[in-house]
Amino acid sequence: MIKVNKSGLVDISIFMFPILVAISNYFGKEQLIILLYTLISSILFLFKPIEICEYYLKSKIPFLFILCTVSLGVSTLIFSRFNSIGNYLSQCVLLFDVLTLVYFGDVKNVLRILSSLSIILSYISLVGYILNIDIFGFIKANSNYLSIDSSIGGGISTIFEFRHYYAVFLILAILYTLYFHRDNIISISVLIINLLLTYTRNSWIVCIFCIFLLAWRGRRNRIQIKKNWFILMILMILTAVIFCFVFQKSLLQIFNNIISRLHLIFENETTDDILGARGYSLQFGIGYIIQHPIYWILGGGNQFAMQWLKSNPYYYWTSAIDNQFVTTFMNQGFIGICLFFKIIIEVWKVFKQHSSKMVQMISLSTISLFMSMMFFEVIGIYKSIFILFLLLICSLNQRVLNENE
Repeated sequence: MIKVNKSGLVDISIFMFPILVAISNYFGKEQLIILLYTLISSILFLFKPIEICEYYLKSKIPFLFILCTVSLGVSTLIFSRFNSIGNYLSQCVLLFDVLTLVYFGDVKNVLRILSSLSIILSYISLVGYILNIDIFGFIKANSNYLSIDSSIGGGISTIFEFRHYYAVFLILAILYTLYFHRDNIISISVLIINLLLTYTRNSWIVCIFCIFLLAWRGRRNRIQIKKNWFILMILMILTAVIFCFVFQKSLLQIFNNIISRLHLIFENETTDDILGARGYSLQFGIGYIIQHPIYWILGGGNQFAMQWLKSNPYYYWTSAIDNQFVTTFMNQGFIGICLFFKIIIEVWKVFKQHSSKMVQMISLSTISLFMSMMFFEVIGIYKSIFILFLLLICSLNQRVLNENE
């Protein structure tokens, strides 16, 4: 029997998957990376095809997402969206790749390495920010991506495609460090400062909420709760002092952004503009489905939401719905969104019921991604964030739950 996982090669491959997908976007080589990983996964799958299929049939959360993906394919075929079939098949291939790799790999090791990478990136980017040097700029020099989003006054993204994506990886690292290296206050503070420097308000909210959930989950052990809250209080105070002292200009920029958004909310006479493009998609995108019963059950198929937005733009905005739940409902109807919410419920149950730190960390990280989906779309090909989402979903399999329990 080939024990591929013990060599560590599979773990390294899984760890590199989202990183290579991100970087390949800057050089137009993303298809080559997907092809390479599909080749690796196919070879591994041939060793244990029956075992892998049976394994995931018994793992509720990954199986629910497989069903969700199948429902998208059915709606795509029913509504003859043949121009979107290639995109859909690419999503299926990515799901197959991650399912296979996770089966042979060690999830705990992969998440440890990913968290370590985020910590290293956070230190490097902090030094670059203090010295006013765009350290990661050369990676994206020949692409349309930016390592520092100057249009909003700062917003760092390091090696990832967008600052929102970097923020998600930072939250993962923060949660991992709080669970397993809580005494490493310096690294946690640097991670939090980096999160602030992404200028993603939604990620700040998600991170704070997840930290409160982490402390709340330890309620059965009163001593541990006191320790958690004491450490968290120190972290927040220390981070706030450092950030206010070192990044006065950034703090002023963030404050001005928040004030301008509040001014827009309270001063704008038209309700359509209060929540911007997200509010527009939420109101009129869902409204469109409700007004057309033919889309109630299965939605309009893959990329239907984007086709609707391009036909009904929000002023000049046609780039994204910026809400995964709206996109899922429009593309997959009530069946798709119900399966999606069922996954969230199951992840929440795992977080509440399992006492293992590793299982709690994985499930809480998954919850943080689901929360982030209210502000941008995660599911889609050639996205590092989608690879991370699949990794977390596939990691909540029966073997991991049983081993850690």
